[in-house]
Amino acid sequence: MLVVFGAVGGCSLLTPLGELSSGDDATPIVEGGVEAASPDAGAPDVATIDAEAGADACTQTLCESFDRDEPLTPAWTFEQKGVGPVLEVTPQASVSPPNGLRVAVGPPGSERWSFLARSIAGPVKSARLDYALRVDRAPAVGEVEINIVRFNSGATNHDYYLAITKDSTRFVEQRRGPPGDANIDVPFSPPIPFDKWTRVTFEIDFTGDKMLSVRVDGVEAARRAASFTPTSVVSTYPTVGMNYVYELAGEASVVIDDYVLDLRR
Repeated sequence: MLVVFGAVGGCSLLTPLGELSSGDDATPIVEGGVEAASPDAGAPDVATIDAEAGADACTQTLCESFDRDEPLTPAWTFEQKGVGPVLEVTPQASVSPPNGLRVAVGPPGSERWSFLARSIAGPVKSARLDYALRVDRAPAVGEVEINIVRFNSGATNHDYYLAITKDSTRFVEQRRGPPGDANIDVPFSPPIPFDKWTRVTFEIDFTGDKMLSVRVDGVEAARRAASFTPTSVVSTYPTVGMNYVYELAGEASVVIDDYVLDLRR
């Protein structure tokens, strides 16, 4: 299986999920005029979530190869998609047949997000996220946030993601909550290529030197000590898809496959 990480800018759609993550009785919030259910509604606290359990059963925290008929498999408990965006399994593009997950947003005027999410309770000392990514189209103007991973420490959310434009790739650390909201760009080179499969691997250690790194096809694209990390993680919100498309002009389209998240306690 593969692993990846991603997302962008300071306007993540996922921000509302943090408001839902601080307590069991949190109420749904309104996003873009639509009531959004909590991603952890009805979600079991499990050590391993495998959407395709079988001969090659998952030994990590969450594994998803998108080989069922619908994108909302047992690995995910929450789907956010407005009118217009595409979130579908497709046999036309995959790393591990038969299917991959196609995500598309646009044209301008449509909802600007399309993703799956879930909540996983419990402390985390370090994390690794892998997935296969093919960027078919970036917006003519603006950027796409892909596969945000959020670590919640109670009052504060820490997000990590790739932000892709037609000319560049950024890796972003984002903090929402005390001691203050902040975004940090981590130098990233070379950019994610278009029209070809790449394997993205994101790792972060919340102990010791608090180092984060991103590799693309095994080659290091970003590495530095995290600018801010949670003092303790109480829950993790993995997502897959486009979490936000910022200042969209034109269309954006990606395919994702073989998503693997490993949380080390």
